[in-house]
Amino acid sequence: MADFPFIIEINEQNLTEILQQSLDKPLVVNFYAPSHKESADFLVLLERVAEQYQGQFILGKVNCESEQIVAAQFRIQALPTTYLFKEAQALDAFPGGLDQTSLLQRLSVILPKEEELKFHQALDFLQVENYDAALPLLKEAWELSDKKTAISPYSTQKPILR
Repeated sequence: MADFPFIIEINEQNLTEILQQSLDKPLVVNFYAPSHKESADFLVLLERVAEQYQGQFILGKVNCESEQIVAAQFRIQALPTTYLFKEAQALDAFPGGLDQTSLLQRLSVILPKEEELKFHQALDFLQVENYDAALPLLKEAWELSDKKTAISPYSTQKPILR
């Protein structure tokens, strides 16, 4: 498997730092053991999904065979066990493996919505004054949001035009 900066081995030394990163980006922490087939298989699925989502969340892997102290801190009793963090809060946790459809449904709790992604892409274009690229993204974000006001407060925080 290729190395990705958003797939991280968690150990006792970096645990606090990784958990703090969930303030900025959703975090999935998977507790597994290489010798445990179900947990090793589920980890492969998690890694594949993390690659597909290209950094929309951090995947933290805890090898319970070598990181028993970390596993004990989370009171892990079944393998695999997965925690979902957003803004440094555990929003969900589940024992056992899932199929891809069920996993994606669970991840939807922490992942940004499509309209949020498009809105932030548009903001990036606006910062470099690429209005032609930003406008269609803003329109799509607004339409995806069912024309709710959820996006509107963001658009008034910074002046778009000078």
